[in-house]
Amino acid sequence: MAKTTLSPDQIRQTIEEHSPLTDTQRVLALICYDFLSTSTSRCVRWVLVCLLSFAGVPQKLIGMVTGYGERQIRTLKGKPDEELDHPRVSRGAPKKLDEDALQQLAIYLVAHPQATPSELALHLHQTRGGSVHPKTIGRYLSQTGLCAVGPAIQKAYGKKTVHTAWGGWFLLLPTLHSWSGLAAAQTSFAHLENPIAFVLTLLACGIMGIARLFHLEDVWDEGVALFTGRARLLTRQGIYRIFRRLRKAHITQFYEKTRPPICEGEDLWVSLDEHVVARWTKKIHLPGTRHPTRNRPMKADKLFYAYEWVKGILLALVLKDGATKLCHVACAIAKELFERYTPGSLKIILDAGGCSLKALKGLHRLAKKHPITFYVKAVKTPQLKALWYKAIERFGTQQMVHPDDAELPKEQQRLLQVAEVYTALLGCGQEIRTILIYHPKEEREQRRLIVIYTNDGRSSPAEVYAHFGKRQRHELTYRVLTHDLNLDVLPKTYAVHPKDPQKPKRKIKLAFLIAWIKALAFNLIRTWQKEALPEAFHQTTVGTLVRKFLRKNATIELTGEVVRVTLEYFRDQRHLLEYVQSINAQKLKIPWLDDRILQIQLTQPTGTPFFPQ
Repeated sequence: MAKTTLSPDQIRQTIEEHSPLTDTQRVLALICYDFLSTSTSRCVRWVLVCLLSFAGVPQKLIGMVTGYGERQIRTLKGKPDEELDHPRVSRGAPKKLDEDALQQLAIYLVAHPQATPSELALHLHQTRGGSVHPKTIGRYLSQTGLCAVGPAIQKAYGKKTVHTAWGGWFLLLPTLHSWSGLAAAQTSFAHLENPIAFVLTLLACGIMGIARLFHLEDVWDEGVALFTGRARLLTRQGIYRIFRRLRKAHITQFYEKTRPPICEGEDLWVSLDEHVVARWTKKIHLPGTRHPTRNRPMKADKLFYAYEWVKGILLALVLKDGATKLCHVACAIAKELFERYTPGSLKIILDAGGCSLKALKGLHRLAKKHPITFYVKAVKTPQLKALWYKAIERFGTQQMVHPDDAELPKEQQRLLQVAEVYTALLGCGQEIRTILIYHPKEEREQRRLIVIYTNDGRSSPAEVYAHFGKRQRHELTYRVLTHDLNLDVLPKTYAVHPKDPQKPKRKIKLAFLIAWIKALAFNLIRTWQKEALPEAFHQTTVGTLVRKFLRKNATIELTGEVVRVTLEYFRDQRHLLEYVQSINAQKLKIPWLDDRILQIQLTQPTGTPFFPQ
């Protein structure tokens, strides 16, 4: 064979991945290439050039298979270029279709509802002898409405059965149906081809524990794809193409429309805290902080979430660099929360990271304008700590029962040694009520004395300590987000190849979107477990719910009007009987599944499917 610039493996890969080729053309080209690798006859090579040209293989690919140049192939055939190329990719294809051609297309679509534009172009070439590009056919199908013929026939007469390992996903559909996030996706991402599938894919990645988008290449479960409204799950290339089309305004609009609704005038109990996301880059200069779990300085980004601990949901998100502290953003978040939700009262809980003179002054100013109450853990400087210990020695402490243990037996109640003083901080203008929680038997000095600043003048010291202790629920939420939803795995917030590594350009929009969608996934699961499960499961973590209810084998039967999910028997299905019965009674139509009615069946231990009654 003649020498080519490509290796044999590269030529085979090019033939196999050449999209315009049909299966017959691809197999014929590979057979000819394998035959010519062992033959040196020039006559045989000429015959194969004619054979491949007659089969409609593109001229460049013929040259790659046979080793001839394009001029040699034209000389052998004695025909112009447009006659050698395949009709579907010919540049001389007509740009208009007459009525007879459209009639032929309609007849073919009735018999073949899943036909692609390329198959329609081949059909016209075989029946009429014309040369029509697939893009031309696609444009005519959309203009005349024929593009809806195939899907309509497929929906009316088609039937599909899918086996999945994630059958429990479809238990979430009633909650998703009433969720505001899908309507927000359609309006905020209206320029995308399928915004609902995009958002549902990202939600599924979070709940399934898929850390990196390229891990989607290993997910071949058709049930998960059907859950997003597609026949195949979006690939990472498809998601990255969507990312490139998103602008900051689109993401901001989606964020504002998907924030959880709160009734006006309702009291809010909000905890503000930070989460550190480590960045493992050496060549790029990024602001850093001390990582709380690795206990060493690291380059990082910080996520500041507002957590409503009574309802157990996340209300807001701010993404900053690693040098930003909680005290820098606490006042701005508190003000924004009050202006958005207009609650009857707003209770703010801050850890020691939110304690600074500037933050306390800002909270005092907000408290004068709005009904805002703050509970801030104090930073124990040596001077202040000495004054607080002197106050304890001089005035003593008072023993109180922890408010959360009031209904427990006396031997199980926790006793607190509390004291109350007022601390004058420079620049605040007034003394701040300070609650001292003293543990004299604590070996670690850091936990021996806990100090809380507050402007709450009504609650007792023990009640103030109990209110502040509720921020532990926020820490538990971060644990769930980190371990079950992979919150630490976010897109880069900096340019990978910046012009100046010391001053890289910040790109936070994609990291913000993924971090917020993980928060939405957490809120969605919390809403679903309260709607679907008994009270015993209301505090269950996401990972446990996935293991017990969502990751279950099932058979999905898709017909023209119904999507029927039959879950295989599992031990905890007894907790879902009432919920499944209510789903079937609603006859819920799923918009992104072509308005098919959702039906869910459970299975008895004997293997017999049944509808709960």
